[in-house]
Amino acid sequence: MEEDMLQLKAEAIAEVLEEVAQAQKVLQDSVQRLEVQLRSAWLGPAYQEFEVLKAHADKQSHILWALTGHVQRQRREMVAQQHRLRQIQERVSSATTVTLHGVPISLT
Repeated sequence: MEEDMLQLKAEAIAEVLEEVAQAQKVLQDSVQRLEVQLRSAWLGPAYQEFEVLKAHADKQSHILWALTGHVQRQRREMVAQQHRLRQIQERVSSATTVTLHGVPISLT
């Protein structure tokens, strides 16, 4: 009789444990769903902000690249203009200086 009581108690405990395990599984599933919702709720705006910042950084990078190219072109033009200026200065210098009997005379 005592063995029957123990068997009944064991079966009842097993049933309760099975119900608890099922409830635990439902609870875990709910927690996981809530975590996913929370993550997407938090990451949604954060991800959008990240994409906006990324697009802004890409735009700035392109602008910087374009400005760098522009500055390089201006430097090349400046070097070319300096070279032409030196040539003009040399021509002006040689045009304003004449040599008379081997003696250079400035006309300015």
